[in-house]
Amino acid sequence: MIISITGHRPNGLPKQYGYNLNNEAWSKIKEYIEVTIEECYKYATQNEELTLVSGMALGVDTAFWEVAAKLRKNNPNIRIEAALPFVGQEKKWTEKSQKQYKKMLSESDKVTTVSEGGFATYKLMSRNRYMVNKSDIIIAVICKETGGTAQCVKYAKEHNKVVIEINPKNIL
Repeated sequence: MIISITGHRPNGLPKQYGYNLNNEAWSKIKEYIEVTIEECYKYATQNEELTLVSGMALGVDTAFWEVAAKLRKNNPNIRIEAALPFVGQEKKWTEKSQKQYKKMLSESDKVTTVSEGGFATYKLMSRNRYMVNKSDIIIAVICKETGGTAQCVKYAKEHNKVVIEINPKNIL
């Protein structure tokens, strides 16, 4: 079973979230993500490997990776894949975020770079399509109908993927 995440960056979420993923709002989102993963995995065949794929962006992707790492500690059948839109997506981030990103990459079971070269907006959508195409289930943390997350959800639904939506506004 393969589960991917799509979701907004911190600036696309209600202001209670922010960039500190250790606050109360993020803790609640992480709980929702964890429960959702566990509920989905109940339907896997016995001892089936579970691959959790993060797009490795700030915000929801990072929270998902943290939940995946927590779950992997107790389950040898869980693997984490980091799906990078291009090398260097973290270059404009804060030093703290870059350090966390590098740690996450080093601790991922697989790192896939979807597009060669540096930044281009279309590469973010290419990464999203890669994740959707390989996944059985997509978890979407979404509260607006525009932007990359909305486009990813639309693409997933057009390709008959199971999409589980979590609205962060309803969690607060």
